Amino acid sequence: MKSRKIFGPMLLALGLVTTAVACNDDDDDDIVVDPAPPQTDNTTTGAGLVPATNTSIALMNKTFETNCLTKGALDLKSSTREIAFTDASSFVKKESYFLGDDCGVSPYLNYRVTGTYSEAVVDSEAARIHSIDYTVNDAFLTPTNETQVVSFNTTSFCGKTDWALDTEVSIAGLTCTGFTVKAGDVIPDVYAQEDNTIYFGESFSLLLNGSSRPTGLDRDVPYTQL
Repeated sequence: MKSRKIFGPMLLALGLVTTAVACNDDDDDDIVVDPAPPQTDNTTTGAGLVPATNTSIALMNKTFETNCLTKGALDLKSSTREIAFTDASSFVKKESYFLGDDCGVSPYLNYRVTGTYSEAVVDSEAARIHSIDYTVNDAFLTPTNETQVVSFNTTSFCGKTDWALDTEVSIAGLTCTGFTVKAGDVIPDVYAQEDNTIYFGESFSLLLNGSSRPTGLDRDVPYTQL
């Protein structure tokens, strides 16, 4: 994972061109026939969202990553994130956490979630926002620094006292400090893509697995397409 590269939905606009048709009768009276105005679907879906008319943005085979974020967890102060949509329905989400606030050379902890996703297109007045649901298959933690290993074992993190350096452990179903990730959990989210940058809602990260769909985008965390 790259820690300093800026990570990251394209906004599609439909142009409607109308024409006026002028007809002449025997009395030389001009009659202008205007086309009927386009019909607008104002059906709401969720908080201020209405069904979109554009095609869902294809995430398949795309990978997005962030730059260094001042968003930490478990006394670690900064992080980087990456999400890969490996095919039409599978994803892998990775997060690396660092001791300092500048994403140093080596992380202290890696977090990885695998699963499936499904998306449905929705629209908002200000920006095209797509809904997406993640279903967790498994979740893993890997302590990558000896200090983190000692901390986990001393505190029996996730109920375990046999954490080992650079050894990935499945935590799906374990009760860890402040959160529990279970196989089969469905995490609702939203996203929007603008050129090569993608934004998600603030609902899916270590210690933050939302049960309700966000109503807006977390623009403090841009992901860039690789």
